[in-house]
Amino acid sequence: MVSLAGVLWLNMISNSHTQVCYLCGQRLGDTRDHVFPRLLFPKGKAPTNLITLPACAQCNNKLSKDEEVFQQLILSGRALDTDVAREVWETKVRPNLKDKNRGLRQRVLRQTEIRKSVTFWGQQLHNWPVLNVDSASITRVLSKTVRGLYYLECRERLPDDVKIEVWFSQDQYERLIVPQLMPYARKTEVAKDILTYWRVIAADNPAASMTWFVFYHWNVFCVATVPPEVRSVSNAELTSSQSS
Repeated sequence: MVSLAGVLWLNMISNSHTQVCYLCGQRLGDTRDHVFPRLLFPKGKAPTNLITLPACAQCNNKLSKDEEVFQQLILSGRALDTDVAREVWETKVRPNLKDKNRGLRQRVLRQTEIRKSVTFWGQQLHNWPVLNVDSASITRVLSKTVRGLYYLECRERLPDDVKIEVWFSQDQYERLIVPQLMPYARKTEVAKDILTYWRVIAADNPAASMTWFVFYHWNVFCVATVPPEVRSVSNAELTSSQSS
């Protein structure tokens, strides 16, 4: 908790063109954090216009292991059928597995399984190596990402009481699509064949949103941000429908 004197000091510094960390809101943003991790892109080919936001060194560094886990997940399964995903694997992951990171190599081997891929309609596809990773790591990485998008849009931190929910699919992504919302979603292509996302924001409350991220064409994540007032309305509607 920041004291009143600390808040006044941070505000003074902010007014002097120095910003507060967009993640914790408590320390100075004296580093620049990539909202979309650079490790998603082939070596030497990350876009030059990747979004960066002010972050303290502690927040900037604490998700590095989670981002590594996230990278391994989205490079598994059908994504490895794409040229760009294989290039990321060959230029960034394989050297770590081979040369200097024994712990990473053991973790990947331990968590990998060969899984049959089935479409939403039941069609059998090829078998692919898929990583069973810690879902908490995935949630932390994507929570940081949507916090960054909110900060970029509103120039303020996403309130701490906003609940963030994450869903993921590798081969049945149709389950994550909400047809009623897609006509209102804004599409942004961060990097061709690597990352595209669609985002819907409530007109009366920008803290309420849904975002669909597609990595390497096959790995789809849906992330919802739900403010307390929206949860209260939803719970009231549920209670009403159950009692009728």
